[in-house]
Amino acid sequence: MAVHSVIFCVIGYTVGITCCLLFACKPVASSWDVTIPGKCVNKPALWISFTSINIATDMATLVLPMTVLVGLKIRRIEKIALVAMFTVGSVTCITSIIRLVLLIPLFTNPDQPWAISTPNIWILVEANLLIVCGCLPTVRKFARHIAPNLFSYAPSRGVSGGPSHIDGGYVKRNRENGYTLQTIGRPEQKQ
Repeated sequence: MAVHSVIFCVIGYTVGITCCLLFACKPVASSWDVTIPGKCVNKPALWISFTSINIATDMATLVLPMTVLVGLKIRRIEKIALVAMFTVGSVTCITSIIRLVLLIPLFTNPDQPWAISTPNIWILVEANLLIVCGCLPTVRKFARHIAPNLFSYAPSRGVSGGPSHIDGGYVKRNRENGYTLQTIGRPEQKQ
């Protein structure tokens, strides 16, 4: 139920911010064309409220899986890896807060190009951290490929350390140097 509530809030927030930014001025075209005279809502208040709501939804999205993580019956090392992944996600929430703090004085600064430089850095840091967080679930498989002995808890290993089936493929383990070779499909039959 909580997951559906957060999804509903994020969808509603996204639709709301799109409509508010699109129809913030009368006539509507004066929202993006400064040469058209028009009357607009208080844009600094609009941006501050949107950023605050964004931080709240980010926090909810971060905390929601953590409650499930506590009850998972997985190995301690896997739980630590998941907590580390969520910790990186929490850094993106911190960058959002920093961006909000830097954004507030920006609205009254007459030198906008100079004043926007520092908040832009934090916007880029936040965006890149979000990309890193999105890629983290796939890092484990890559790390197992690069350093299989370091990630010995991985479920792809057979109990004896010998070959095991993964995702319809076949894995052979070379005992001499520890590299894992993976073939997609069925293993070749000896004749």
